[in-house]
Amino acid sequence: MDLGKKQLALRLGEMVLVLLGISFITFCLVMLAPGDPVRQMIAGNEDIVVSQIEIDALRHELGLDKPFLFQYLDWLGRVLHGNFGYSFMMKKPVLEALMGGLPATLILALASTLFMLVFSIPLGIYTAVKKNSWFDYLVRGFSFPVSYTHLRAHETEADL
Repeated sequence: MDLGKKQLALRLGEMVLVLLGISFITFCLVMLAPGDPVRQMIAGNEDIVVSQIEIDALRHELGLDKPFLFQYLDWLGRVLHGNFGYSFMMKKPVLEALMGGLPATLILALASTLFMLVFSIPLGIYTAVKKNSWFDYLVRGFSFPVSYTHLRAHETEADL
């Protein structure tokens, strides 16, 4: 196996580990959210009186009575097979809900890419050619506050 293929295999392996780590951390954060998922599902239906036995049965059916690591492995197995679960808030499969927002996401991604190609790249090339001109300072003057504001916004969110 030559160096290029070895490097590619190493990078793909690292990518898989990073994705597993992200999925585990995300799963942990969701599980740490306050409240009982079963009680939240029932809370939307005030007309229904549910006994503790029925709550325990639903918890068992959803696998919430299993140890944390087994819940994660069950969830990961379902996700790897394309089953993202069911949204009780939206009353439909999660994959269906995600696909509903996909067209708008693709349009936004395409529009921002086109904007970048049409404006940002030519501006960058022009300011590189006309370095330290009034136009270069003008473009830098607009780009710096945007970048700085973006960084400050994320810093402020982290402080909250």
